[in-house]
Amino acid sequence: MDFTEVYAEFIDAAKLPDEVQTMSDIQKKIEEYYARSAPGGG
Repeated sequence: MDFTEVYAEFIDAAKLPDEVQTMSDIQKKIEEYYARSAPGGG
């Protein structure tokens, strides 16, 4: 049996949560940077 397509879909599905987490981490870092560098932001 050829599981190539199933395997590819599984890899794509497994990759998504990690990408979401990465984007969330980047967004958080950007917000923290602007919070620190904003006037009166500390």
